[in-house]
Amino acid sequence: MNNLTLFNSVEPSYKAVTLKFFYDKYLYQFDYKRKALGSDKPKLDKFYLTELLTYVFDNEKIFKELINVLPPIVEKILQVIIFEDIEISTAYLEKRYGMEIVRKGTTHYNDEYKKIDPAFFLFSIKSKENNYREPDYILSLPKIIRYRLKTYYPVPEEYMLTPIEQIDKISYFYENNNSILDDLPMYKKFLEHEKLAFSSQDRPLKGALKATKDVCEIQEFYNSSDLKDVEYTRTELIISFLMYELSTNKTTKEPVKGLEYLKKIFNNYESGRSFYTFVLLYHIKRLRPVIEYSRYNYFEMNQTFNKNIFKVLKSLKVEQWFSFENVYKFITYNEFDFDLINDRDARDTYLNSKFERVYDDKIYIKEKVIYQEAIIKPAIKASFFLLASFGIIDIAYNLPKNKIEQKGKNYLSIFDGLEY
Repeated sequence: MNNLTLFNSVEPSYKAVTLKFFYDKYLYQFDYKRKALGSDKPKLDKFYLTELLTYVFDNEKIFKELINVLPPIVEKILQVIIFEDIEISTAYLEKRYGMEIVRKGTTHYNDEYKKIDPAFFLFSIKSKENNYREPDYILSLPKIIRYRLKTYYPVPEEYMLTPIEQIDKISYFYENNNSILDDLPMYKKFLEHEKLAFSSQDRPLKGALKATKDVCEIQEFYNSSDLKDVEYTRTELIISFLMYELSTNKTTKEPVKGLEYLKKIFNNYESGRSFYTFVLLYHIKRLRPVIEYSRYNYFEMNQTFNKNIFKVLKSLKVEQWFSFENVYKFITYNEFDFDLINDRDARDTYLNSKFERVYDDKIYIKEKVIYQEAIIKPAIKASFFLLASFGIIDIAYNLPKNKIEQKGKNYLSIFDGLEY
């Protein structure tokens, strides 16, 4: 990464007014050029301030000196943002840490940034839209800057893959023990010859699920009495995946060998040639029509997503358990691309659910934190359930539960229960 690349990331991400406030309180201490020039000082315009901040970001020693003059909480927030690639609202930080970042009270629009603690202008900052009752701003850093600053810190242990010695508080385990090799030819034959009924959303109807489970003797993830919504989870994953495979990739109707066919269908999956993982985001409303009329390349996005799922799997030690949260932190730290839905398209989709500090049941996916919790995490969990359905990994899980809840339920996605 060269200095110009970093400059081009800083320039559009910071406003001149916030750079000036940050300079007056903190950044001036590192303006060695102006100190050296004496009375013949350059103008403090946006270009000059952008150059200065770029210089600080590009120099580890100077950057650490800047961090040392800022309040300690700023570095704590910085590390979360650069390690986890998230955006954080000032209202959330004030509530969590019992601090004041934004002074309350009426401020003229042109002076709105005067009410913000200038220490937080280290971050790119923007107003949170449609929130006039309480001032709120979003703190973030663009990718190029995160990459640079991340190199100045050692990798925290919690972002390294760490096997679990003992699993606690788990209700269910699914270990296939290679039975899929005998079962897969039967699943294929059944789906080739049976005409199953599907909903308008291309999900198999309950009668089709029950018939497939009974005839193929599919071992489900959950007991039928636990929760009706997850009664046929594995059966639905098997049907959805194999029906996509059979309709997309020509194959003989002759008997197949389980291992050969398993390798074939997941080679197709990894290359993005068959199954589109977004179909498992059952909780996202309006997703199908949005994608159908999108101008973005969902084949490439799906291909990247599926390839990265396998990259993560190859990073895990064989015959070891890992917590999902540990795996997810590893994913965010290493910035694997799991953007399954283009963020512009995602803004036209919504959840019928509750989310912290959001008071409307219909939540449009406009903020990055909602995108991550409503799309990325559920899609990765769904993929792990899919892989377990075909005996590729073992999983440990509970009934689905989430702090973000679908209307009338205590979870968002039926895959929320994944723990290990």
